[in-house]
Amino acid sequence: MAAGAVALLIGLIGSALAWHAATAAQSVMVMTRDVVAGETLTREDVETRQLRLGAGVATWPLDQPVDGQVVMVDLAQGTVLVPAAVGQPAEFPEGTVRAPVVVGVGLAPVQALAVGGVVALCGPDGETITATVASVPVLLPDAGRHRFDVWVLPGDAPLLARWVADGTLVVAAI
Repeated sequence: MAAGAVALLIGLIGSALAWHAATAAQSVMVMTRDVVAGETLTREDVETRQLRLGAGVATWPLDQPVDGQVVMVDLAQGTVLVPAAVGQPAEFPEGTVRAPVVVGVGLAPVQALAVGGVVALCGPDGETITATVASVPVLLPDAGRHRFDVWVLPGDAPLLARWVADGTLVVAAI
């Protein structure tokens, strides 16, 4: 009976430690205002807060300054700053326009898409548009779609917009 009580006590202590580790708050940087893609961050744009985050959530390192970092996606006030949301913009290809792309999870190789990389945007009718990635893909809050921007020729933008609106776009890295 004593062995059972000791085993129960050890189990309870282990469960308490696991629960504490899973729910412990950590210091993270969050946005103090809405920021749009392309803006340059300053120290006043972020503040440190204690938040509980799930395991594996990458956050901006607290010891790394944000001054001078360029926001690659729109960030709302209160959003946790993550490394993938900032960077240095690639050169704007002459004669192109910037267009948003929203695709369902699994319809774009998001891990392989880097700013400045070339992609094929494939529509439902077999047409393909060649584009340059303008911002890193970000998983939207619905967890079912990714959003990023591309540079395309002005004549291709309306067709791309229709594919995005219809939800028929597939992206392939070239």
